[in-house]
Amino acid sequence: MRIYYCKTDSDLETSATSEVSSQALAPFGIRIWSCDVDDYQSELGRAAKEDGYPADAVVETFDSTLAGCHGNQAEFDQMRLRFQERFTFPVDCVACVVSGETVVDLEDLLGSDDSKVIRIVLTTGDCIVFPAGLVRKAYINEDYKSAFIMKVKSGSPG
Repeated sequence: MRIYYCKTDSDLETSATSEVSSQALAPFGIRIWSCDVDDYQSELGRAAKEDGYPADAVVETFDSTLAGCHGNQAEFDQMRLRFQERFTFPVDCVACVVSGETVVDLEDLLGSDDSKVIRIVLTTGDCIVFPAGLVRKAYINEDYKSAFIMKVKSGSPG
């Protein structure tokens, strides 16, 4: 996992302007940690329970068709189309990268500069919790096979 500032709408190859600690994001409801991918389901179950996510709200992505979305296919396809534009993820989420890599750009929560975003690079074994409305853009690499499992909640926990 790597967290850093970069210029708004910069490509993925742009170098970081400065590093950001995961502790600096905690006050905004963002938690990042690593887990054993062989036991990712238990890890997500624990995190979901701690944060009040329903146990049955699991979305598994296995390939570019997102065949494992269990009824959420159309919603995910629309989200993916919007990922290339300004977009805020509409739901709270707990995710674990099972394989591949995903990159998430957040609005500058720390208020240093409107021309910058906070970029989080998550790789195999990285887990994240983030509240709705913070994700500005997400990128998925070519190795994105069963890349993350997500539990979504709407409304208040419990």
